[in-house]
Amino acid sequence: MKIFRLCIISLLLIFFLSGQLQAQVTEWWESNRPETLYLTQMLLADSDRFIYEFQYPFLLVLSGNEKEEYSKITTQDDRKLYIRDYIKRNNENPLLPANYWLLEFLGRYEHARKEYSKDEPPYFDIRGEYYIKFGEPDSKYDEKSGHHQLGRGNAFYVRGSYMTFKVYPNESWSYFNDTNNFIVHFGKIGKEWKQVPKLEKLIQNYRISKKLNYWSSLIRNRDILGSHYTMLPDEINFKIEIDTDETAIEKLDRASKNARRFNRYAPPDKAPMDNPIYELMIQTEVMDMVNLSRAIPDVSTRFTKLSELVMDYNLTQFKNPDGRTRVELQLLAPIDDLLSKRRNVQIPEDLTVEFEFLGRNEKFDQLFRVPLSTTFNYKKAIDAGLSHAVSTVTFPAQAMNGDLTMQIKDPVSLKMGFKKVPLNVRNFSGDSLQVSDIQLYMQPQNEEQKELLPISAVGEFEVTPYPYSKVLNFMPMTCYFEIYNIMESGIYSEYDIDISVTRIELSMFEKFKRLIRNTENYTTGMKRTRKVEGNESSELIEFDISSLKKGNYLLEVIVTDKKNKKNSASASKRINIIGY
Repeated sequence: MKIFRLCIISLLLIFFLSGQLQAQVTEWWESNRPETLYLTQMLLADSDRFIYEFQYPFLLVLSGNEKEEYSKITTQDDRKLYIRDYIKRNNENPLLPANYWLLEFLGRYEHARKEYSKDEPPYFDIRGEYYIKFGEPDSKYDEKSGHHQLGRGNAFYVRGSYMTFKVYPNESWSYFNDTNNFIVHFGKIGKEWKQVPKLEKLIQNYRISKKLNYWSSLIRNRDILGSHYTMLPDEINFKIEIDTDETAIEKLDRASKNARRFNRYAPPDKAPMDNPIYELMIQTEVMDMVNLSRAIPDVSTRFTKLSELVMDYNLTQFKNPDGRTRVELQLLAPIDDLLSKRRNVQIPEDLTVEFEFLGRNEKFDQLFRVPLSTTFNYKKAIDAGLSHAVSTVTFPAQAMNGDLTMQIKDPVSLKMGFKKVPLNVRNFSGDSLQVSDIQLYMQPQNEEQKELLPISAVGEFEVTPYPYSKVLNFMPMTCYFEIYNIMESGIYSEYDIDISVTRIELSMFEKFKRLIRNTENYTTGMKRTRKVEGNESSELIEFDISSLKKGNYLLEVIVTDKKNKKNSASASKRINIIGY
């Protein structure tokens, strides 16, 4: 008996110590996360260090509106809090152990300090500013040597010798995956790197009579930067009527040579506009400056996206019996997408999908974190007419503003998908007439669907949250909503319920067809009158949408006092209807 007691005490002690150890490990990890360390250093930084090591690089990734908002903050402590909240808000998936937006930002900052460094604050040059804001360029031309050499066959090969001219060390960067003609030029002029608006600014001992020569040589080495420069030789050929099958650089050489012969008695500095290439050069330089002012995005969109799995969600809010708000959340993951991510893995018939939900308030404090897992036979699901893995969760919440992160994960392929959306919890209390959100339901079509889907009883019906991301017009659509504060708002006898499904975003052709002959059905609906039986009511209404064509629709519910038309409330939901 004593041995048994000792064993029990030992197990309890081990359990207690393991819990303490786990708590200590968790506490150590939280205090040593990159996000925690960075924010701690920023909050403790003195004025100069904050300005140059934290504020200056941070401002590079803000949009114009965000910079204006930031400039209105008067104290440095409040500015630190703004940066802290911005970093937390831009964490695209708080369910992950690290803030990957911040990690990429810090990686860019470290690269700029190392590769584009300078001795004075902010300790990186203009190239570092572009790198922090936009990341690695799609294409880059880097010229470290100081001389350009024009070889035999070029228009400027003269008297058996090579003509050379000296340029400052220079780089040209292109971000053609961001926007068209986003090209910037840099040159080390003097002791530091600067951004130059024209390529001619890179030339040392500049002579205007050789301007066309310089430009032709500089431009041909930059044809990898994007369509803006790649097409120049063809434009030159068009101007002087040359039609060949040569490469871009060969065309540019031939075009330059022919242009020189075409205008050999009029040097560019004397009669520039008589030379078609000179005219094109001027147009290109102007285009360079115009494109640069228009092409640079206001804010970078290049931060890495980690979400790989497709997912959809449906969030509805109702009044809970205890007066709080009941939030019902449904996640949908297409089965075919889950299977496609397992291309190199043997797929068992039972498919497991992990779901997780995280809610935070406007101060980014965690309100709840719910992990779920579902395992189902995907072949049986497909045979039952289901196309998505479905998970639902319900939780009560007080009225507040925050955000909600939803994640799905395949434990085999380790691929994940996630979304972060605003979470604005409604307040249904008070004496004004209110309508809840609209929840779409479906009655199970067969026994397999009853086995695979979450079933609940609403009134006398067995229903499940709609298990498809789009609404199928060959099945009846069932919508559920609740009405609150009926009597408190002054309704004592009867009220009307109008439900409509109206097509939105019609194309011009559809609008014209509708105007000429109303053969296409773009709307349906119904109207019902209810007698007041209490302060709250719920409605489960099914109606036929088989006549509606595929497209985007607005499902709207309007509740109106029969006697006082001004006393009304409404709710709406955007849906996408598809057919066979």
